[in-house]
Amino acid sequence: MVKRALSIIFALILIISPVFAAKESIEDNANILTLDQINRLNKQIDEIASNYNQPVYIYISNEAINNPRKKADELLYQRVGKDGSGLLFYLNMETRDYYFSLSGEMLYILTDQRQAFLEDNFLSDLVSGDYYQAFNQFINDASHYISEGPLEDVTIKKAKSLSIMDVTLSAMTGLATFILSFYQLNKSSQEKMGRMHFMLSENTTANLSNPKDRLVNKYTNYRIIPRPVVRHSGSSSSTSSTTSTHRGKGGGSFSGRGGKF
Repeated sequence: MVKRALSIIFALILIISPVFAAKESIEDNANILTLDQINRLNKQIDEIASNYNQPVYIYISNEAINNPRKKADELLYQRVGKDGSGLLFYLNMETRDYYFSLSGEMLYILTDQRQAFLEDNFLSDLVSGDYYQAFNQFINDASHYISEGPLEDVTIKKAKSLSIMDVTLSAMTGLATFILSFYQLNKSSQEKMGRMHFMLSENTTANLSNPKDRLVNKYTNYRIIPRPVVRHSGSSSSTSSTTSTHRGKGGGSFSGRGGKF
């Protein structure tokens, strides 16, 4: 009887608790990679997991979605849980979107500047259709940074978010201010109109003479403003130690970059 009760309790715990099942490192739902390419990428990913205990995932989709960042965060959450450490590259062949998401300890490894460097390196291959080389470059660069470990003095910049109470109070304050301002303006206008008597013929003048101004010369100056040059450095001595984050699936903190290709 006791064993049966314990079995029931254990089953309920499994049902209620979130379960993060093991996932394949690479899921190619669009069939853009060959089996040999998948095996080679898997070997690189396994080495990172074995040497540094940092999971890396590649998820390729051909399903139309509206928010690639949200999807990438959700996929990573399903694999590592809330604030678990990991990196996931999401590629959507239907909408031509890409986004790589990271969380946990990876927030202290891949700062904003390092993320930009990763993106710069793989994007040209992605645009040209060399998907294997894009993934290969991404994994190699990520592995280089992961091998160096977390940076010191990294600032985690959290995105500002408003609670329901903040939104409600702001809306009520704005409505009250509008009503009060409208009432005062309407009252003031009525009082002025009651005291104002304006005679158009006595208080206006018109000048109908021809203008005698003449354009003598005109000068136009041109100045070339140089475009600033932006450089992304992949050196570990980079002075950029900020990682911008946002809230994602499960309330965890995520970071990442993405766009169209």
